[in-house]
Amino acid sequence: MSQIDALVVAFPEDAERADVTQIVTTLNEMASGRESLQEFLGAGLNGRQVAQLCSAALSLNIDWVTPEQLILDDESGIPDEQKAAWGKFYGVVEGFQ
Repeated sequence: MSQIDALVVAFPEDAERADVTQIVTTLNEMASGRESLQEFLGAGLNGRQVAQLCSAALSLNIDWVTPEQLILDDESGIPDEQKAAWGKFYGVVEGFQ
């Protein structure tokens, strides 16, 4: 969230065009509790699954994203280690469904 906030501060016009405020609001609501995460995933999670998901999420970052990429939903330029980290994260999520 701090990386997104930094983008908003650095590029307020781009952030407004990309509706980043709504994205941040949604992410904050999802982060507010386990029930909201379960609702988002459409599945109940046990403690082990929550731990798996949190572990996979720790290696994710968006510090490579430019405002233009955020607006265009453009993932070009994503470092290889982040491709792998996002792949692992999505694999964990898909394993719950």
